[in-house]
Amino acid sequence: MSEAEHPSLCVFVCQDLVAEARAVAEAWPDVEIAAFACQCGLAQQGWPAIEAASPPCASRLLIGCPLLRGFDPQGAAIPTEIIRLEQCMHLLISPSLAQALVEEGAYLITPGWLACWPERLATLGLVPPWDRAVFGEIARELVLLDTGVDPEAPRHLSALSAALGLPARRLAVGLDYARLWLGQRVMAWRADRASALARAAARQQAGALAEHVAAVDMLSRLAQARQEAGVIEAIKETLQMLFAPQRLIYLPIHPRRPLDLSALPPALRPLAREITGDYAMTPQGFLLKIRHGAEALGLILVDELAFPQQRRRYLSLALALTSVCGLAVRSARSQARLVEVEKMASLSALVAGVAHEISTPAGISRAAASHLEGETARLLVRFEAQAMTRRDLEAYLAAMTSGLGLVHAHLQRIGALIDAFRRVAITPAGALKEQTPLRALIDALLASLAPRLNGAHVEVACPEGLEISGAQEDWRAVLLNLLSNSLKHGFKGREGGRIWLDVEVEAQRLRLSYRDDGVGLSPEARQRLFDPFFTTDMQRGMGLGMHLVYNLVVHRLNGEIHLINGQKQGVHFQIEVPR
Repeated sequence: MSEAEHPSLCVFVCQDLVAEARAVAEAWPDVEIAAFACQCGLAQQGWPAIEAASPPCASRLLIGCPLLRGFDPQGAAIPTEIIRLEQCMHLLISPSLAQALVEEGAYLITPGWLACWPERLATLGLVPPWDRAVFGEIARELVLLDTGVDPEAPRHLSALSAALGLPARRLAVGLDYARLWLGQRVMAWRADRASALARAAARQQAGALAEHVAAVDMLSRLAQARQEAGVIEAIKETLQMLFAPQRLIYLPIHPRRPLDLSALPPALRPLAREITGDYAMTPQGFLLKIRHGAEALGLILVDELAFPQQRRRYLSLALALTSVCGLAVRSARSQARLVEVEKMASLSALVAGVAHEISTPAGISRAAASHLEGETARLLVRFEAQAMTRRDLEAYLAAMTSGLGLVHAHLQRIGALIDAFRRVAITPAGALKEQTPLRALIDALLASLAPRLNGAHVEVACPEGLEISGAQEDWRAVLLNLLSNSLKHGFKGREGGRIWLDVEVEAQRLRLSYRDDGVGLSPEARQRLFDPFFTTDMQRGMGLGMHLVYNLVVHRLNGEIHLINGQKQGVHFQIEVPR
C-alpha cells in the first residue's frame, strides 16, 4: 500500500485506554486508533498480533508502558515508531501528578481497566482473599482517573471498592492532558509527513520544492512559541514567505468575545461573517479559518497575491498547514491558562502567609489591649467609689506592665515581618562595594546562631584572609537564610545534623558550596524553591527566605545560585559570584 492511498497515522494504545484515545482523535480525520492487548503482568505480544490488528495506514505509532520493550520496529511492513511510557496512565495525567498520588497511597485505575476488573485481577492471579491482602499492602485507597468516557465507571468503582475493602474516590482528569500530549505527537507526525511530501514533490516540480521546504522549516517556530502572539507572528511570517501577499490579516476568535472585523476591508466583512467551512475565496486571495478540532480559533486573510493565478495551489498548501497552526494556537492558549493558574496559586500562598504570620501577633496584641482596657475600667470604678486600695493599684500596675510587654513584643514581630516583605524587593547593587573578610563573617554568624544549633555541627572550609566584595549585610542575609532553613526544616524533629560550607576561588570567580544532610526536598519543592511565598512548612515560615537569597545573589551580587540535583539526602546549593 502507498502513503497516497492511505495517508493516515494509526496509533496503537493499550486496550484499557482505547476509549480515551478514540475520543481525543475524533477531530483528526487522518488519525486512526487501534488497540493492543493489556500487557500488565502478561507475556508480550509479537509483531504478528500488531500487524493483524493494524488497519491500512501510512505510519504507525505504538504508545505504551515498558512492557513494549520486546517490540522491535525494524523490518516492520509499515513505518512504526514506539513511545514507551513509564506507566500507561501517563497518557492521561502527568508523571509528577501520578507520582504524587502514589506517594499518598493511591492505587490508580483507568476506566478501561475498571470496566473489566474481575478479569484483570484473575489474570494476575489475585483471587479472594489474596486480592484484599495484596491491595491492602500496596495502597490505602483506590483512585479512578475519570476521563468521562464511561458512564458506568462510578458503579464499577463501587463494586471494586467493596471487593477489595478499600476506600475509593474519583479524580476528574478529563481528556485535556491526553489531547495535548497526543496532539503534539500527531503534529510531529504531520510535520514529518509534510517534509516527506515536500521531498516527493521536489522530484516532480522544482517550484513546489521551495514552498514546501519553507513551510516545514517554519513549523519549528510554531512548536517553540509559548505565547499566542508569538504563534500568530510565526503563522503570518510563514504565509508571507510562501505566498507574498500584499495584504495579510489575522483575526483571533474567542468563544466569549464578539469577532472584531474592523481590520478587514469593508467589502470582505460579510464574507468573513458567513464563512462556515475551512476557507472562502476572495477576488485576489482567500480567507482561512484556523481550527483545533471543531473549535474555531482565528481567521486569516491572504489577499492581493503576487501570483493570483497560483491561488488554488497556494490554498491547498495553506490548508495543509492550518491544522498545525490550530494546534499551536490551542497549545499557546492552554499555556496561558496554566500561567494564570500558577499566578493564582502564588497569590493564595501570599494571602495564607500574610494571614498566618501577621494576624496572629495582631490578634494577641488586640486581646492584650482589651484586657488592659478592662483592668483600667475596673480600677477607675474603685477609684471613683473611693474604695481603691494599695493592693488594687499594685495588681493593676503588674497587669499593665505584663500586658504592655506582650503588646510591644508582638508589635515588634509585626514590624519584623513587614521589614521581611520590604526586603524581598531587592534593588540592584549600587556603586558602593565593601571588602569583607568572609571567614570572619561566617564565624561571627555561627557564634550568633549557637543557641539555635541544637547539636548541629557546621564544617567550614574557607581560605583565611579571603575578602569578598558587596554589602556585608547581603552576604550575612544569604548565609543566615541557608543556615536557618537547614535548622528549621532540614533538621526538623531531630537533634543534630551536619552542614558543610566550602569556599574556593577560581580565576575571578568565587564559588560557595552549601550542603546539609537533612530531610531534603520533594520534587515540587525543588521546582518552586525560589518562588516567592512558597514554603514546605506554613506553620514555621512565609516562604520568603529562599526568594530573598535568590534576589540577593542574582541582582545584588551579580552572581548565580543553583540547587544541585542528584542528592540522596539533604540539599546542595552552589553559589558563584564575581570577585
